Amino acid sequence: MPPLPLLRLPGLVLCDVFRSLSIDEKIKLSTCSKKISTQINNARLYSQRVIVNLDMINQEIRVHSENDEDKFDIFIDLDSWKIRNSRKRFKTYWKNYREGFLSVIRHLLKIFQCKIVIKKKKKDCH
Repeated sequence: MPPLPLLRLPGLVLCDVFRSLSIDEKIKLSTCSKKISTQINNARLYSQRVIVNLDMINQEIRVHSENDEDKFDIFIDLDSWKIRNSRKRFKTYWKNYREGFLSVIRHLLKIFQCKIVIKKKKKDCH
């Protein structure tokens, strides 16, 4: 069976396709090319709302649906020569943590309607 020419689908059909994707599928697909990222960005208003938890301590960004059923973790790391990717996790590498967080957040804001929550420090264990 030949590959599906995704970007050749009519706009309304393409919006339906993007709307049916899970959070991790949208994030992974949006990193494939600038053209596909632009198409997903155009469909952002029809996308689900997500909550983006920024965990500065563990250098982690968790993107999840409002009901917490669909989630995806993104890890920021400074080691630029290894890439680890699994089904519900994505590890990305940057020169510094600030640049990594800002770049990932900008990208997520293009894909989803986001509510951002920031965790800055560890909770006391009392």
